[in-house]
Amino acid sequence: MPGRGTSLRLTKTETNLSAINGCAVLPFDDFVPWNNQYDIIKAEVFELFQTAVSGVYLQLLFLISAPANILCMIVFYKHGLRERINLCVFSLSLVDFIFITHSFLQHADSLYMQVIAGLKYNGILGFFLQNKLIGFFGFWWASAFITTLIACERCACVVSPLRAHLLLKTKTTAAIIVIATVVIVGLYCVVGARWTGGCVYDPAANKTTITSYESDFFLANVYLVDTLEGVAYGIILPVFCVSVVTAASAITTVKLRHMMEWRQQTSSAATSSSRDVTLTRMLIGMRLCGLHSNMKKHPRRELQANNTRCTVLTSHPVDTRVDCVVRCAVPMAAVVSPAIPPTALHECVGEKEVQRVQWATVSQVCTRI
Repeated sequence: MPGRGTSLRLTKTETNLSAINGCAVLPFDDFVPWNNQYDIIKAEVFELFQTAVSGVYLQLLFLISAPANILCMIVFYKHGLRERINLCVFSLSLVDFIFITHSFLQHADSLYMQVIAGLKYNGILGFFLQNKLIGFFGFWWASAFITTLIACERCACVVSPLRAHLLLKTKTTAAIIVIATVVIVGLYCVVGARWTGGCVYDPAANKTTITSYESDFFLANVYLVDTLEGVAYGIILPVFCVSVVTAASAITTVKLRHMMEWRQQTSSAATSSSRDVTLTRMLIGMRLCGLHSNMKKHPRRELQANNTRCTVLTSHPVDTRVDCVVRCAVPMAAVVSPAIPPTALHECVGEKEVQRVQWATVSQVCTRI
């Protein structure tokens, strides 16, 4: 798979080669250990980093995030999905749960396979590759889209609380979420079909190994897959989500600050507490984490989708394992937001705070009238 430094780049003629004992006979021209003298990070350190991420980090994160997302889905389902915001955050928790569960299952046996068995592409990961299940990572992009939709919805409620419910109906919101999720995940399944795994025989070294290599589907549709991966998921979605969420968050923050200042001038009651401040900072931190993971979605690899090995990802040889470490760290940041559902914070303070702000806005409008 990308970023592991052990994948093969095949040509169309190589896919028709014979098989020995069930293993494809392929030249190992691109299947070489990382031995670039300019690498800052040693291969052993990078392998240890990958093992820690896939074998420990994702497993612990799943144990925390799965119950939290399930709890959020139950809570907002009981609140009623006829409300637009309840429907949005319920959908967000559901999509996040699917994404985190997929990541957990994909690497459930990584620690055993890499440390004890010494094989990366056997077990569950090999099953995912052979059955084209890597495309379920598209649920992360669906989560980013729903987060963007929620940011717009909250911005509309704060800026214009009297007309917000007229801008977007609940049924229309549900239709947008369903259609967008199906399209985003479906197209990413096409991208995920780029890779497959299997037994490969090296005639020069007279040995076999289990590795990943580009599938026949990709070789027959190179332009389509590269366009989706490089343009749609490498440029359009990240730029759209980051720009819209940033703009909506900025407008919401300015409007809330303005209304809170107005309330301080017109009311002697306390306007905030340490609990509110702490939760607000947590929400801002989670939003920044989401923006970071979108902006750092390895655009260089997306724009150079034809290159599959980390050693040819960049123009300078020093950016080899370092670039791969960054690309491995991005998914770590990407799963933090789904792992700590913002719906839990919304449940604690969000609904009451939004209602209080809306009524303050209504009072402000009526006063001005």
